Amino acid sequence: MLELQAQVAIQSSLRMIWEYMNNVEGWWVLSSSDHVSLEFFSQEHSLQKGMRAMLKEQFGGIRGESRGMIAQVIPEKEVVWESEKAVYSHLFFHIPVKQTVIWIMEENGKEAVLSMKVRLIFSNTAWGRVSEWYFVHVLRGKQLVSDHSLKELLYIKKAIEGVDKSS
Repeated sequence: MLELQAQVAIQSSLRMIWEYMNNVEGWWVLSSSDHVSLEFFSQEHSLQKGMRAMLKEQFGGIRGESRGMIAQVIPEKEVVWESEKAVYSHLFFHIPVKQTVIWIMEENGKEAVLSMKVRLIFSNTAWGRVSEWYFVHVLRGKQLVSDHSLKELLYIKKAIEGVDKSS
């Protein structure tokens, strides 16, 4: 299992961050050039428990599809995305993983801190252990995921701080 976290400080209120992130179509795909597409499987397109979608992405030569749902929402505090099926491919290998992403919003004085925790669980089989080792040591997967997460957070930071300054 891999657990990674990235965070940024944002000169904004939790309410402003929540309102921005709640417009999923307005930021999720745009937040990283690694994102290819986002397809919704529910009528809700906002951060509500039960919202279902599939995110396709590609980074570091790895193609991924993560189909999942928003499993938990605490407005202005936390959102949890859990994959129902996530498969990442490199060369001719297809590696299923259980993927959880948690966005956490916290106040810190006059600013807010937005964190993104990513958990990847590889299958508890010989193939899963080999896949995890290859991901970490050959593909530099920890660094890829950390960079990807930070890119998303910096996009959100720039968008929100730009909105706040223009108000």
